[in-house]
Amino acid sequence: FDPFSGAEQDGYIWGRGALDMKGEAITQLMSLITLKRAAVPLKRDVIFLATADEEIGGGVGAGWFVEQHKDLVQDAEFLLNEGGTIRTDAGGRIEYYGVGTTEKSPFWLNLTAHGTAGHGSRPTPDNPVHRLVRTLARIAAYQTPLVVTPAVERYFRDLSTIEPDPGRRAALADVRAALRDTAAVRFLTADLTYNALLRNTISITGLTGSDKTNVIPPVARATLDVRLLPGQDPQAFLADLARVVGDTAVEITPQGPNWPATESPVETELFRAIVAAAHERTADALVTTPPLPGFTDSHYFRRIGIVSYGVSPFPLSQAESRGVHGNDERVSVEDLTFGVHFLYDVVVRLVAK
Repeated sequence: FDPFSGAEQDGYIWGRGALDMKGEAITQLMSLITLKRAAVPLKRDVIFLATADEEIGGGVGAGWFVEQHKDLVQDAEFLLNEGGTIRTDAGGRIEYYGVGTTEKSPFWLNLTAHGTAGHGSRPTPDNPVHRLVRTLARIAAYQTPLVVTPAVERYFRDLSTIEPDPGRRAALADVRAALRDTAAVRFLTADLTYNALLRNTISITGLTGSDKTNVIPPVARATLDVRLLPGQDPQAFLADLARVVGDTAVEITPQGPNWPATESPVETELFRAIVAAAHERTADALVTTPPLPGFTDSHYFRRIGIVSYGVSPFPLSQAESRGVHGNDERVSVEDLTFGVHFLYDVVVRLVAK
């Protein structure tokens, strides 16, 4: 398929953004359109705000909007955004509804090593690529400390109520105690999401040197995607990383977006509307608040006093959710239809007179 086709085949809509974020944006837009078509009497304004640039920090999207046009939304009480989940098992049964109330913070870094340029046939003792590769090997081997934040502790405790395995259930129910048990730590850190929620993470995402095979470059660079837990100090992390690198000839400099983590409360009319809409579809379903290992634009709006929730309208298994930023991204027509109705139900409960 053309990645931007939005082609419908075999019961799916295929294309880049089907899950993240065109599909979800359509469910939000349809909520607004349906309110208008049905002439629903409103007790509060409903604003549809489409912004760009979220993947690289939202500086010219939501960030720009809040900076330049805050007056258009400053009286809004709530924001519905991406960053939630409706998790299903492999058979399609909904296991839980997850509402995003907080998320980790980005702290992207550049590493730079300098050396003497030369011909590849005459190896130099200060080849910057060699220096940088040694540095990256130390970083890749580094295990950041495990930390339990209050939001993660609550989320894991909620998950324990639906976990069938006794050992895993015990680990999730009391994660602080679990971190003192070797087997429990293996279980928690083997799960990519759990691991990311329990520590600051470092992913080596880029490495550049010479663009010619036979040239030793004077400079080699690498990029690190670092995500910090709420409450973590970027400068303290930087100092720890410098000790791991152990080479003052390698420069470590922040680049890109960085902001402190934010969190929204759950004792609100909107959260109650989400719970009611979820329970109407799945009686007695668990509604929980999974922290997001990534980030969204919600922090811009939380900082101006707007309660912001991540709500995904699509029921997805773990395997299906891997389509985000992946190959063959798609959303089923059935899930898209579910999402339109679910999100509209949430909104109408909140805004209808």
